[in-house]
Amino acid sequence: MQIMTQQKGDDADVTGGSIVRGIALLACATIALLTIVLGIKASYATLVVLTICVMILLWRFSQQSLGIVLIFSAATLYVVPTISLLYVGVPVNLGLFALFAIVGYAMVYFGSAVERVMPLPDKGVGGGVNFLAVIGLLAGGLIAGAESGGFAQPIFAGAAGVALVHLERLQWARPTMVMRWAALGVYAVAIGLYATFLWDGFGRIVIISFLLLPVLVSIRYRLFQLNPLLLAGVGGLLVFVGRVLRFGISEGIAGISEDSGATHLILSSELLANHPGNTSGTSLFQQFQLFFLNWAPREVWPGKPININSLFVDSYIGRAGLSEEHSTALGFFGEQIYLAGHFWLLTAILAAVMVIAVRALIVRIAQPYYASVVVYDVWVVTLFWGGMASFAARAWFALVPLVLYVLLLRRQDRQQSAS
Repeated sequence: MQIMTQQKGDDADVTGGSIVRGIALLACATIALLTIVLGIKASYATLVVLTICVMILLWRFSQQSLGIVLIFSAATLYVVPTISLLYVGVPVNLGLFALFAIVGYAMVYFGSAVERVMPLPDKGVGGGVNFLAVIGLLAGGLIAGAESGGFAQPIFAGAAGVALVHLERLQWARPTMVMRWAALGVYAVAIGLYATFLWDGFGRIVIISFLLLPVLVSIRYRLFQLNPLLLAGVGGLLVFVGRVLRFGISEGIAGISEDSGATHLILSSELLANHPGNTSGTSLFQQFQLFFLNWAPREVWPGKPININSLFVDSYIGRAGLSEEHSTALGFFGEQIYLAGHFWLLTAILAAVMVIAVRALIVRIAQPYYASVVVYDVWVVTLFWGGMASFAARAWFALVPLVLYVLLLRRQDRQQSAS
């Protein structure tokens, strides 16, 4: 009788939660319609409603890798920059945030199947050995990055990705809490050293993504839980901290509107309002190619397309007074609007489906290592900020070494089991 009562209570909670999420989705769709189609101006009240809707939609996924990243992305890429843009009167279309909420929810909902990936038994897995492997790989990445002559980021990213495999194997061994926290501390120290001595000051999202790697694995194995509201608050605070680290204390909240973290919203809103034709010299199909192959050297692929974020400067903004290397961020939706024209919403849906399909494929190849999910997910922040090619320019340098290493480990584990 008690079991039946508990079951009815759980069913009621699930049903009630589904209704609330349905209302949140309807609210997001309504706001998208009003702002994108009918041109209703943005307001603080609308932003508050959307922020509440995002938290309602993502709350149940707040202990999952992708859910955590999406909550963080909402705070850092949409909420705080939008507050700043509204404060200084720069036009911003809140329909973009509404679409992020809808697309993000669909991505995490259909991507939750990977949460059923089960860890290996801890037989033959030594906590101490894996702890030392984490230290050795991260130290090797720092040393190799320092000697690489400008390739510190991809080298350290690869080392951090592979080290994450051993951090996960350490969890399988059920070590002491001291060792688990110590391993997390090793990661923090290594990333701190990278940021201090090897980082060029550009790409603050990169540092945040590196920090999220061990945190998400630790949450997966319940070293601690992450409060979604605290996560969103910390994310918003980091927007200010990141600006201070780069430009110093100046202009308060108004300064965020001039930061690169708000560029994707400004440009996407402008493109949405004007719908200019694509004069960049690239196509959406080529940017889809870069999603998979942006890591390939141009010496190997002479016809490799150029990232739209760079071409956009020449074709739309103008490069007068800017360096040849300067690029800007159109955002996930902005590149669709600019390159796909009136079909941008359809291509954005296709791109989101592709992102989740590739994620599922990587998990299938690299199972039972959840580390592959984490390494993929942390760069989703870059996806929504800089688009498909920017995502690939960062994600694959960590993912490819990780997957290859996992395949070698699985072969070694099979050989040991057979002997």
